[in-house]
Amino acid sequence: MNLRETKVTWIELCTYLKNSAILEHNHNFFHYIYVDEGIGNIKIGDTHFNMKAGDIYMISPCVNHAFSNCGDSPLKTIEIKFDVDNETEELISSLPFYMSVRKYPIKSLLMSAYREALIKEPLFTEIVSANLELMLTYLLRANKNLRTKASDDIGKSSPEIDKVLIYIHENLAEDISLDTLAEIAGFEKNYFLRKFKKITQCTPMKFIRESRIEKAKELLCYSDMNVSQIAIATGFKTVHYFSRAFFESTGIRPSNYRNE
Repeated sequence: MNLRETKVTWIELCTYLKNSAILEHNHNFFHYIYVDEGIGNIKIGDTHFNMKAGDIYMISPCVNHAFSNCGDSPLKTIEIKFDVDNETEELISSLPFYMSVRKYPIKSLLMSAYREALIKEPLFTEIVSANLELMLTYLLRANKNLRTKASDDIGKSSPEIDKVLIYIHENLAEDISLDTLAEIAGFEKNYFLRKFKKITQCTPMKFIRESRIEKAKELLCYSDMNVSQIAIATGFKTVHYFSRAFFESTGIRPSNYRNE
């Protein structure tokens, strides 16, 4: 992308008080909402999400959406509305409605763009657009990484299951229940189990276990964490359980895997 391909029409720091809501509507430009503080509910198209800090919600042109503050504290967001050329629109339309972006400098880029927009000097539009383009690049990279991890050995997928796969990879250290996954997909549990197995060729619990092992391999190779820390970071309750699960999957102990 170059600077002529993006045009920011509005960027603002927004605060929504308790019980405030934005009613369902759509418009002919992109609208991205980064959650800085608080919690809320958002509907994009026919999909509902729980809004929380560190997440970004990406609304494409002509997509119906509505959101509200569902907490006692203010819901604080950084919002940007923009237009792009047809080629760029096709590229960023591959992004999902929601992503967790705590590992990426999305907030700092939005804040930089916001500060520049306040200055309104002759070159502010170029700097604002540059920040937007860099943010979109990070989002495309993050989405590519998630899809690479979630799509290995997976056949035809679906938006609902994609959401579940992304959630799993972002929450490997947490307890993940079938009920939670079915709720994220928006399916009844038995139907979710059948749908998930049809797409991934394995059960959700097996997929989670294998994902944890793959993440553990990555940490053993590239991080400075010890085996105990890696066990916790990948959702295993104890080092013993982690070592046993790792050996059953790979035929080698975690410490030996790291040495090799």
